[in-house]
Amino acid sequence: MCPRSLVTQKVSEYPEYFGRAGVYVLVGSSESGEREQIYVGLADPIGPRLKDHLKAKDKDFWTNAVFFVSKDESLNRAHIQYLESNLHELAVRTKRAQLNNKVVPQAGSLSAPDKDDAGNFMADILTILPLVGVNAFESVPEPPITILSILNPNKDYSARGYESVRGFVVREGSQATSNPAPSLSKSGTAIREDLIGDGVLIKDPANDYYYMFTQDYEFKSSSSAAVVCMGYSTNGREAWKTDDGRTLRQLQESSE
Repeated sequence: MCPRSLVTQKVSEYPEYFGRAGVYVLVGSSESGEREQIYVGLADPIGPRLKDHLKAKDKDFWTNAVFFVSKDESLNRAHIQYLESNLHELAVRTKRAQLNNKVVPQAGSLSAPDKDDAGNFMADILTILPLVGVNAFESVPEPPITILSILNPNKDYSARGYESVRGFVVREGSQATSNPAPSLSKSGTAIREDLIGDGVLIKDPANDYYYMFTQDYEFKSSSSAAVVCMGYSTNGREAWKTDDGRTLRQLQESSE
């Protein structure tokens, strides 16, 4: 893992790593700050490609690069094409991050033994990425027993979700207003636009006044989840409630 500011220096210092073929992820923040923004790529060798990204105008977002190479240089072009394609596919599926790739990577043709080797390498990548703070490829955690709801004042739409280790998950099928308040913050507006652009939120087929979540989606906090659903600034610890009326704040304090 290498911060953007040190790429040029570290490429020179560690040619044994940067000089190999591998797959990499450029990591930064989206405009809203709520989501990661990533770019998935491959290179042979890694170093010059990362240095190219320092100059690319469409890659200003990234602050860190995470790359994976084989210690015995056993990865060939077909292997890294397979890894790049699978990482891209996972990012598209989870929609946890804003994906900067403009072209869909294509997997290389691999024999069965090579595919097994690449699959094992992929499993290691997916184990390591969360340990260095990259969660873009992870599935949403399973729901606990306690599910919370949020209702608009007229109680004619609702969202349901649950607290997770990294934030708050809004369940598939939940609704969000399509008419946010004019006072909604720029970050709140940006989050909503990101999710609409990625297809996480679509117009509800049953009621054009609302958006609907097409999948379970994990937010960084209960408040950002509530803001997206309600369309105005609010405290998620008070907005999300159990079916018997207990707030998320009360649940959290009762467990302390």
